[in-house]
Amino acid sequence: MALPKNLNQDHKHVLEHHQRSQKLENILKNVVVRRLTEIRAIKSKPSLKDMIGEYLKKKADKDDRARVRIKE
Repeated sequence: MALPKNLNQDHKHVLEHHQRSQKLENILKNVVVRRLTEIRAIKSKPSLKDMIGEYLKKKADKDDRARVRIKE
């Protein structure tokens, strides 16, 4: 179906606008997902409290093994 030129121009403008809005929305979503991934990576790192607790636990286990050896 052949549309008149004035309607055809309007249709192209709407189509271009829609395509541009989809492209910008996609870019925005990519940025948000990338930032969320970065935040999750930062939060997954152990805190200082966790590292100290792990160290003290390992030290306590090591001391317990040393006491067992001394008793024998």
